[in-house]
Amino acid sequence: MFADHVTHEPHNKFDTVPARTIYASGAPLSMTENVYWQIAMKKIRPTYSLPSHYKLTNTLLDAEYDRVSLIVKDLAKKNIDYNEVVDIFKTVLKLRYAAVAGGDSTEVCARCLKF
Repeated sequence: MFADHVTHEPHNKFDTVPARTIYASGAPLSMTENVYWQIAMKKIRPTYSLPSHYKLTNTLLDAEYDRVSLIVKDLAKKNIDYNEVVDIFKTVLKLRYAAVAGGDSTEVCARCLKF
């Protein structure tokens, strides 16, 4: 018999995967509260629970914002094209405010997510 256990720290790391997937794909931030997504995840990893809408729009989004902000600052230090850095940062801001306002998050920059 397979015994599955997800401790607090790995659970938080797991949460970033669906969060980034949702942000990048423009999927509704409430999708993790859909019963069918929850059932599907239980089939894949029985002890893992998807992050709540609240967590997606607060702690996970804030962490992603901070992560991408550091990337943008690092790019700026490396003298990467200023206009490209500004475009990336604007996209991140749009994502942040759209998600918090319950709007469309489809404008996430794919270039930001690959770092």
